Amino acid sequence: MLTTDGFFAYEYDTNTVVKENVTDKNVTTNNNIMNTVGQVYAIKKTKLYANSDMNIAYNYLKGTKVTVLENVSKNIDKVRINVTGLVRYVYNSDYTNTVTTSTNTATNTISNKTYRTTQKTKMYANANLTKAYNYLKNTKVTLLSKSNNIAKVRVNKTNLIRYINMKYLK
Repeated sequence: MLTTDGFFAYEYDTNTVVKENVTDKNVTTNNNIMNTVGQVYAIKKTKLYANSDMNIAYNYLKGTKVTVLENVSKNIDKVRINVTGLVRYVYNSDYTNTVTTSTNTATNTISNKTYRTTQKTKMYANANLTKAYNYLKNTKVTLLSKSNNIAKVRVNKTNLIRYINMKYLK
């Protein structure tokens, strides 16, 4: 029987019972990862990633606020983008500063006030304002949150979440 350190091997014989090498190795835990779960940070103008492999990137503006959900590694955190609620991954070196140590998930939450669009306008499928849809004047929406002049709304007729400039709401 051949064995290699760290692996197991067994011998096969139709007349005998299988024997396994079950020598365990010590597992070490990386204690160098800081626990920053619940911290809210502003980020530099940077890329946030769709997965921890850091291979699908999205551009975000400087000052975007994120809440740390998990410290994945010494350099990578799993975060929630506070304005949109999307979960992304970020290199923790891309934080500009600590904003707060709150675990509050809502930022700029509004008490579900209903508005209408003031004119025929575009609403966007994401907070990056990249995929637009046309909406008619007087479309009823419920304000969910806002950040600066961008509102996250729910279109009352379809229950879809959209993003719109506040100047188009009355």
